[in-house]
Amino acid sequence: MEDSDSPPQLYGMHGLLVASEAPLHHSRRIKSGRPDLLVRLGAERQVPDDPPSGRVLAAVLRADGRPLYTVATETGCFLVRFHGTCDMEIDAGLGVATCYRQTDADEGLVSVLITGLLMSVVLVLRGHLVLHASAVQVGDGAVAFVGSSGMGKSTLATLLCAAGAPLVTDDVLRVDGEGFCRLGATEARLRPAAMSLQEDFDTTVPVRLTADNRSAITLPRATTDPLRLTALLVPRPSRVAPAVDVRWLARPDALVLLSSYPRVLGWRDAETLGQQFTQLAELVRRVPVGVATVPWGPPFPPETAAELLSELAVWSPDQPG
Repeated sequence: MEDSDSPPQLYGMHGLLVASEAPLHHSRRIKSGRPDLLVRLGAERQVPDDPPSGRVLAAVLRADGRPLYTVATETGCFLVRFHGTCDMEIDAGLGVATCYRQTDADEGLVSVLITGLLMSVVLVLRGHLVLHASAVQVGDGAVAFVGSSGMGKSTLATLLCAAGAPLVTDDVLRVDGEGFCRLGATEARLRPAAMSLQEDFDTTVPVRLTADNRSAITLPRATTDPLRLTALLVPRPSRVAPAVDVRWLARPDALVLLSSYPRVLGWRDAETLGQQFTQLAELVRRVPVGVATVPWGPPFPPETAAELLSELAVWSPDQPG
């Protein structure tokens, strides 16, 4: 990945106008405007396992103890290091990010990191609440599925999209004051076991294989921005459950549960953690939170989407959420 001479493409993402020299596989493109964030491609270089210099803001280890990624700050600037793959340097104003790919790393993985990890870090540093969530539009509002990787967030969003609900975002959800969320990704990245859901769409729906071995499916997308969040659901996939069942939580329980699913793992900076926690506490005061037990596939029961929508329709403010 060399320094690029081509003009960056403009995208509308998470309430920001993003100009990127790297392809982001995002269909919400903008013709013109002054970008809030410019993503540039730097020269290839070695990206070590050593942590970057400066004060560490976040750090995550792999299962074998080797570092996965580190976020650090020094002299007012920031570095997101996905060890062995990519360094992403962010300027002090949070307006320019330069990506330096490891020489033998997959270029496609850099695009995945930009739309996921980099965007999440930038949004958090800008003071926004960021949830590890996929969301769809239901009526005039949005329903988000929150959880860690592999819990079924993208799968449930895709199920509802197949039933006619437009996609709000996948994997990264920005939430602003009073419980409004912003439009994000225009694809859902599915694990191989969930790709049977493609059969629920027209055969012309674009699907591509991503660098992290997911299948990205372009879904009908929401156009209203922002959208008020009407519910947050934490999926509990079940091979034995006969039907969808949603248990609505009291606010203290909801706050504890949602706090366990940050989009940027391993955050250490106390000021940022406090800000995110305060914003999350305000969110659960405004938006009901439930745990959704969902019959799981493949094959996925055809009635799952309708049952989810039915559970959402019967919720009332008199319930614990």
